Amino acid sequence: MNQGVMRKLSLILAFCAAIGGMQAEKRTNDRLADSADAVVLGEVQSGWQTGYSVSFVLSVTRTLKGELQPGAAANVTWQSAMRTEAPKDLRGHYGLWFLRRTGASQWRLQRVHEGRVPFEAAYFSLPRGSTPASVPTASRPLTIYDLMALELAGGLQQTTDRSQRRGLAAALWDIGESAVMPDLYRALRSSGNNELRILGLGGLLRANYMSTDLSVLAEIASNVELIPSLEMRGAVLSAIEGRRDADPNVIRYMGIMRRPPMSISHGVLRARWSSFTRATRCQSSRDCCIAPTRGLVNPLWRV
Repeated sequence: MNQGVMRKLSLILAFCAAIGGMQAEKRTNDRLADSADAVVLGEVQSGWQTGYSVSFVLSVTRTLKGELQPGAAANVTWQSAMRTEAPKDLRGHYGLWFLRRTGASQWRLQRVHEGRVPFEAAYFSLPRGSTPASVPTASRPLTIYDLMALELAGGLQQTTDRSQRRGLAAALWDIGESAVMPDLYRALRSSGNNELRILGLGGLLRANYMSTDLSVLAEIASNVELIPSLEMRGAVLSAIEGRRDADPNVIRYMGIMRRPPMSISHGVLRARWSSFTRATRCQSSRDCCIAPTRGLVNPLWRV
């Protein structure tokens, strides 16, 4: 084999490795789990926030990472950036918590969102009594990222609280390393709840922007009347921005999504289309080039 062929082969292999790396890139919640000493599902049994100081006893329900066992009581502290005027009772808060060890039986809460956030936004709130999603998966859940994804997806399927659903959807969107994500998004796609179905479609589109299977894009295009009214529309809009290829069918579906009511109700989609055409130099299918890029991180908070 001559050097020119070897060089081309090396470039192809490097490109494939880069694409694989993008698909499995760590996101915010992967890094959050990496830095925590313990990741647990639990409920605050007692505790108060006084001024900026937060102190509570967390009863552990399930352990995803670390040495805290189910039934254990962890003493947790945190310094909030938002002050309460009067002492606030924290009892009853339930969800997924990320903790750092500070001493024997002492833990510090690791907040799940950056910036000035209240205690309610410092952890992932789940419906009390929620269970991990029961979804057949091609890969056996083994990693902390898999376990987190199952807990968050289970909460999404079981909650009836709109605010909680938005938070859980954004949290699930920010997991990138888990091998079970495609199966979870497929399960959400088959949901009878339109919000979850659109989230599932957006997740599958983002994960498979190089795929030749266009059924997800076709289903999104067939729901243009519905999407603008949904809270989960950010997942689809971000995934659309991440779609860059030369397939004429992709261009046709993108054209469908450019029409009313999507283009009228959400000017953001028109901007997504402009971004698509600029990035691919795509005035017609013959002019397009493949230019895969990632979509926005955590768009569910921004749309």
